[in-house]
Amino acid sequence: VLGRVLVADDDAEFRATVRRMLSGAAAHVDEAADGLVALETMTANPPDIALVDLLMPRLDGAALLQRMARDERLRRVPVVVVTAAGSHQYPQGAVAVVPKQGLRRDNLLAALRSALGQAEAR
Repeated sequence: VLGRVLVADDDAEFRATVRRMLSGAAAHVDEAADGLVALETMTANPPDIALVDLLMPRLDGAALLQRMARDERLRRVPVVVVTAAGSHQYPQGAVAVVPKQGLRRDNLLAALRSALGQAEAR
């Protein structure tokens, strides 16, 4: 079981899809429609892992990762970037990048488990 997962993405349909994919695998799923809400949600209740879209309004994924890196509690939260952007570059702070196109439950869960494993090894 993955524990608490935060899904930060401005696409409500995508968040609902991810929530369904995490059903039975995550104890709790928080959602945020932009980076500022994600930051507030995480600060109030840090997740065990975060799924972050790079292209979000108000505070984008890269800026969110920078803010998390400056926070003593949040810098330990592993981040999996989920993006439609063609780039597979890891923004600083991300432990994995998963493409939105053709996202499947097994790929998503494998990326999350891998990210959690890497975070524990740090």
